[in-house]
Amino acid sequence: GLGVLAGDHTKAASDLGVPLVGVGLWYAEGYFHQRVAADGQQEAVYLRKSPYDLPLSLVTKEGGDEEVRVSVTLHGREVQLRAWQVTVGKVPVYLLDTDLSENHPDDRELLRRLYGGDQRTRIAQEIILGIGGVRLLRALGVHPSCWHMNEGHSAFMALERCRELVAQGLAFDEAREVVAASTVFTIHTPVAAGNDAFAFDLVSQFFGGFWGSLGLNQHSFLELGRHDLGWGPVFSMPALALRFSSGRNGVAELHGDTTRKLWRSRLDLGRARGARPRLGRIARRLAAAARRQGDVGGGRAARARAALGGAPSAQSPERALPAPPGAAPARPPRRDADRDARRGRAVRRGSPDHRLRTEVCDLQTRHAHLPRPRAALAHPRRP
Repeated sequence: GLGVLAGDHTKAASDLGVPLVGVGLWYAEGYFHQRVAADGQQEAVYLRKSPYDLPLSLVTKEGGDEEVRVSVTLHGREVQLRAWQVTVGKVPVYLLDTDLSENHPDDRELLRRLYGGDQRTRIAQEIILGIGGVRLLRALGVHPSCWHMNEGHSAFMALERCRELVAQGLAFDEAREVVAASTVFTIHTPVAAGNDAFAFDLVSQFFGGFWGSLGLNQHSFLELGRHDLGWGPVFSMPALALRFSSGRNGVAELHGDTTRKLWRSRLDLGRARGARPRLGRIARRLAAAARRQGDVGGGRAARARAALGGAPSAQSPERALPAPPGAAPARPPRRDADRDARRGRAVRRGSPDHRLRTEVCDLQTRHAHLPRPRAALAHPRRP
């Protein structure tokens, strides 16, 4: 189901011209092939695939043959990662790979099979996806304005993005607000037992050197994912994702109803809802820090504004979405300051909020002919 949704997302994004980049894992043996023996029993057969025999290309540095490499720390060892690119229409999808001669033999086998191994293998795979995925995009110069977590498997990426912001001078609570404001989450499994959860001792083993980079102690770090599934508290990946996102949805209306009943009464999700008023101040702090470090008006300052929902600057223009074939020409959005004032939302013309609203209206006009999906677990409307 996750793979089908990911494939649909990338193909639809390509068809609509939406600037999307996907990140996943390269499983050399994938999922098993079913074979029925003479006695009628099912046999699981794993076939190892070579990426060189598939429509994949090794991700290399621009203008050369040198592989793009990033690393994560697992079991106290540094694990090197490379990536393979598959293009779905016009959308690039990067698949992380650990099968490198520089890695420990155990680390080379971490991504051998989907759903293979024990809990240690599982958490290692999710660290590679979440933390390694963010580091790969940074190495490629990709700086998304919105991040989507497809189920809780990639939720560690929120922690890595917080670590980056704390390193730039933000307090952890401020970094958390920034990350949540630019993160959305799709939950698939409405049964608590079907979601990834890890023992606190196991999480501590893998993140022992990480929480300090967030400005947290061990207890505060483990509380970020704490959830009681009925048999005692654990570190829950969906709970972590829900706490670090501002938009949440399910996969069907009934699924959304069930999921709300499961999670809303158990988690305090109010922190992300009041984040918006402080984001402007945080963006100014990030931009000021970038200027102090010689990045005047450029990369990091522009990315800070984009990550917080502000309009992109001239130094980092975002690609405009092309109008779908047959669509009516986009008309200029309404700019009625009196209407906004009546709603208590007066915005100064030319301000980041005004430009953001203008861009949103333009996108809605361009795609007005498309059916609007009903969100199954929509974020409550802000006043």
